Amino acid sequence: MVLLPGAYTYIGIDETCLSIGHGGLIVTAAITNNHSLASSRGYRSLEKSKDILRKAQALSITGGLDPKKIPPFPPLDEMHSCGLDNFAWMRARYGGRFSRQEIEHASIAHLVSNLNIKAKNTILLIDSFHGRTHETVDIICNYLNRSGIKLPKNQVECHGEGDRSIPIINYADILAFQIGVSINLRYRIHTKNALDFEVMPHQIPYDEHRIASSITNENRNYLDTIYNPKSKQK
Repeated sequence: MVLLPGAYTYIGIDETCLSIGHGGLIVTAAITNNHSLASSRGYRSLEKSKDILRKAQALSITGGLDPKKIPPFPPLDEMHSCGLDNFAWMRARYGGRFSRQEIEHASIAHLVSNLNIKAKNTILLIDSFHGRTHETVDIICNYLNRSGIKLPKNQVECHGEGDRSIPIINYADILAFQIGVSINLRYRIHTKNALDFEVMPHQIPYDEHRIASSITNENRNYLDTIYNPKSKQK
């Protein structure tokens, strides 16, 4: 279990699909008490991980890869110096009876439920991945309530392109991407699904920040009743 620092806490949430294997997600929570990291810096004012990767790919195609021209990923110690207090992440698999969006709702709630949060002092800032944001808020709050965490719905915010405007969500995006790249590198010799990247991640001690417990069958069944109401009648 990952312990949060005290006082008022903001949790930025984002994900990447770089997890090895079909239908794999890495969902990441970046945690801070610094209000400035939870405030928008302006539309598309921040470089997210895919922006950095695209620049590296463009340089590789047009004239050779010059590391000096690639905007670097901020290293973990720099994030900490700017106000990042902690982070946590988990792997999730979608497919079968659940789509990516459906399992991502449950994964966010499961991840947050393992952070030992104080609900009245916590605000979730989520990079929007679902068109009906009110539905995202409802599902996550209901899941947390089932875990005994009564997080008010007005303390869950969904931000379109939040990973390009809100620093703590941007940190979650960059951490998720680097964890994904690191996992691909770790298992490169064991699987042909490992990917090649023009940019290398910083050294991140991601194993000690992983939430290893998985979504319970009870919660998967609960998710099924939300998206398939007829299953309640079976």
